Amino acid sequence: MNFTNYSESDITKEPAKKFVKASLSDPRKAEERLVCIAHFFTNTAVGGSDGTAKGRSRGTIQIDRKTADGKIPLKVSLINGLNNSDGDAEVDKKVTIPSWLTPESIHKHFNAQPIDFDD
Repeated sequence: MNFTNYSESDITKEPAKKFVKASLSDPRKAEERLVCIAHFFTNTAVGGSDGTAKGRSRGTIQIDRKTADGKIPLKVSLINGLNNSDGDAEVDKKVTIPSWLTPESIHKHFNAQPIDFDD
């Protein structure tokens, strides 16, 4: 979810802050994660929620996909938040993103069009 617009509207500002804080803390307790997609991982992009920097860095996986043409994401990306074998979060680890990992394919997956992981 991208909360940028929610954090800038007087009507949705407070609910967005509360939702983001809960989405960072509650799923962790249940060993689950929420999938959020944002252009940048700033306080504004996540609903203007203050005090969430530690939760965002420890409780989320961030994929930084670059483009060469400003439109099509490159397969090689930087990833943050995955733990290595020592339990430490990796920082700016280069990875190759599988072709199925797109917002559209994930949306379809949760709407009766399962991802073909072998594609």
